[in-house]
Amino acid sequence: MSETAEAPKPKPRPAGAGKKKVVRRKKPPEAPKTPLSVRASAFFKVVHGQIAEVIHGVKSPDGPTRRMSWMFILSVAGVVLVLVIGGVLSLQRKMEAARAAAALQAEAKKVDVLDDLLDKKKVDGHEVKPLVDLGSFVAELKLPNGVADSPGSVRLAEVTLSAVCDSEATRKHIDTNIIQARSAILGAFTGLSRDDLSSREGKRKLKKKIIAKLNNWLEEGTVEDLFYSGLLMN
Repeated sequence: MSETAEAPKPKPRPAGAGKKKVVRRKKPPEAPKTPLSVRASAFFKVVHGQIAEVIHGVKSPDGPTRRMSWMFILSVAGVVLVLVIGGVLSLQRKMEAARAAAALQAEAKKVDVLDDLLDKKKVDGHEVKPLVDLGSFVAELKLPNGVADSPGSVRLAEVTLSAVCDSEATRKHIDTNIIQARSAILGAFTGLSRDDLSSREGKRKLKKKIIAKLNNWLEEGTVEDLFYSGLLMN
């Protein structure tokens, strides 16, 4: 009988056999950045070339080329004009806002002074008459003679008043019947112009008119003086 041949034993695999090797690709080197001066120079060269081309087009004997060049010039001029007007209007709005803020601060200081007077009976040894707050009144201002009205525009003024009374009883009566007191002087704000509220003479006339209306309404006591504790106009 023949001997059975033994099968060859499998050879052991080396460590890491059968695993796929990961090949890491190197990043390509970054292109060097162009200096800002070089980019600016290239930009101005392009702009200079376009301007030269437009000027050449204006002088061209070809009619369509001239028209296109003029249209380009006019469009650029229009864009520049819009930017300039927008900048001017923005600056004007900022200046008006600053003036309005300064006016509000000034009026706030006046109100603080009046509040102090309301809380005191004497200032520097002199007796302080009772004050009553009449509140704020909104009036539509008329245009000066000869000035045309622009459509959609509204000119308003807000006036805050405080009245000086001859006695505490008069002050209490006005304060208790403040709605009737305000109604009695509403007619004084009809037909006012900006000059009536901005000039010293205009304010004096309006004050005199309001005091007369309050005293006509009062059955007892009198209003001796009037303070503008706040004044805003648009």
